[in-house]
Amino acid sequence: MNNTHLLKIKYLGWTDTLPARLRITSYRLSESVVLNIGVDYDSILKQAIDYLESKGFDLINSGELSDSEYFITSSTFEGVK
Repeated sequence: MNNTHLLKIKYLGWTDTLPARLRITSYRLSESVVLNIGVDYDSILKQAIDYLESKGFDLINSGELSDSEYFITSSTFEGVK
C-alpha cells in the first residue's frame, strides 16, 4: 500500500461580502487555500483538480464525502498554496 497526500475540497457559500468559494485543505501539512469559484466550472472538484495540476500535483484519485465536500489523493507532498 502506498502513502498518499489527502486533500479535502469544501464548498464555501456566498456571504454578504464574499462570493462563493472553495477551500482546498492539506491534512498532512495542515494548510489550506481558498479560491473564488470560476464561472467556467460546473464543479468545484474540477476546479480544484485544475488548480492542483497547475501547481504540479500528481493526482491519484478523488471521491465525494458529502454534497459539498470532496477528497483528492496525491503522490505529491507539497503545500497547496
